[in-house]
Amino acid sequence: MRRAWTIGAALLALAGCGGREQANQAAAGPGQPPANVVVTAPEGRVEVRTGGAPAALPGGLPAYPGATATGSVDVSADSVEGSGHVVGFTTPDPPSQVIAFYAQAANAAGYRIAQQMNMGSTAVLAAGRGEGEGVTVTATQAGGATQVQIVVGRQRR
Repeated sequence: MRRAWTIGAALLALAGCGGREQANQAAAGPGQPPANVVVTAPEGRVEVRTGGAPAALPGGLPAYPGATATGSVDVSADSVEGSGHVVGFTTPDPPSQVIAFYAQAANAAGYRIAQQMNMGSTAVLAAGRGEGEGVTVTATQAGGATQVQIVVGRQRR
């Protein structure tokens, strides 16, 4: 299961591959449309979207209600090793509330909770299901808002 959790992060490294076949990017700033970057290489494909509303995650996990597009990032990757999806967003809700929401959603989607921690300003949830599928949610309160990062990974068989 640990390998599945790292697939999302490992696939993000594809964005730095020297063998890029295609890259498309647009800058986003205040009042501008979201930025998108797509990198395709022999090793796989990575797509990065910023500034838009956080999308629903694969595996039956919903987007967080009331999450703001400010500071959001949505990264998906696919390779022969597996696939991964990383979503980051902000919310005014406390970390414990975010983790409680995703613990309930993960249970409903068939995940088994492997770890859940609440350390005040930071809360973490790790869960898995089946063979090689995992999700990690980290919520950290900073500057009056909670920054949330969700990583979903699936190892190919």
